[in-house]
Amino acid sequence: MDEYRCTFSESRRPEVAKPSPHRLDKQIKNWGIGPVESIRSDIVYVMNEMIVNAIRHGAGEEFIVDVRVDIIRRRVLIEVYDESTDLPTRRQAGEYDENGRGMELADHYVIARGVELTGQGKRVWAKLGLPD
Repeated sequence: MDEYRCTFSESRRPEVAKPSPHRLDKQIKNWGIGPVESIRSDIVYVMNEMIVNAIRHGAGEEFIVDVRVDIIRRRVLIEVYDESTDLPTRRQAGEYDENGRGMELADHYVIARGVELTGQGKRVWAKLGLPD
């Protein structure tokens, strides 16, 4: 198989949110793809940061997480859809701030990322490269 995909919905209420990073981690293990397995923790970290941002800054009761692995193109695409039309803004975390560094750290793992408005809100995405 050349493409693998995992899609699930998530509640924006943290007290009822399912542990998506754990589900994705388990799914990656089940796929058993060597190159994906080698960057599994990077994929899970980036997705987790995107989910935290959707919970904190998104809109709507739920949001959708879609993860696709394209073996031929050697890419992993993570997408998070929510109902807010507010675009993310990069924050500059202060020296003692406890928040505001997550996506800055995630940038070390991604080869591209962005955001697009949709008819129902926005799509935030990040792309990671697979090792050879």
